[in-house]
Amino acid sequence: MLQLYIVRHGQTEWNKEGRLQGRQNSQLTSEGVLNAEKLGNRLRTIKFESVYVSPSGRAVQTLEAMNVSLDTPVHILDDLNEISFGDWEGKAEHEIERMDVFETFWSNPSQYDPQSNQGEELIAFTSRISKVIHQIIQSNEHGNVLIVTHGMVIQAILREVRQVNLSELWFDDEIEGTSLSIIEFSTQGFKEMLIGDTSHQLSGTY
Repeated sequence: MLQLYIVRHGQTEWNKEGRLQGRQNSQLTSEGVLNAEKLGNRLRTIKFESVYVSPSGRAVQTLEAMNVSLDTPVHILDDLNEISFGDWEGKAEHEIERMDVFETFWSNPSQYDPQSNQGEELIAFTSRISKVIHQIIQSNEHGNVLIVTHGMVIQAILREVRQVNLSELWFDDEIEGTSLSIIEFSTQGFKEMLIGDTSHQLSGTY
């Protein structure tokens, strides 16, 4: 049996400003670093067989702040990178939220056309996330694996777990900065153990 510990990166400066990041990057805030450290303390007793991280600076910075499994192999995987928002990246959401295509992206993702903003197609995005998750599973037969990645990527992982179509891509689950989700994989398939938990952020909890 394999357990995937899936972490979203900590709060960044652009998160705080309400800007879309996508493939671009901004540094973690002091709060983002602190919560990553708290999450690392929460997971300090877990022995990880492998660690996988997005190449994005904010994901790598989060993993470094967590300071877990220093003797465990760390694999940087391009396919764990966030979806590309194209021309929207770096812009505040209030600048683009009235655009029809932006509304479609959230409300009816199967009809989203990324050509107008030069973004990544959702079929391509979900396909690469499906591919990388199964690649990680095939490389780790059992034990615990840590994955540090992005909010949209975690939503796409949940789509793979829940086996829903593209029109149901975005779920109501809150996937906040340094949230922890745990997915179990066995011969019976996927099982959700914990989704978007941030209890470690409570002062004095960990």
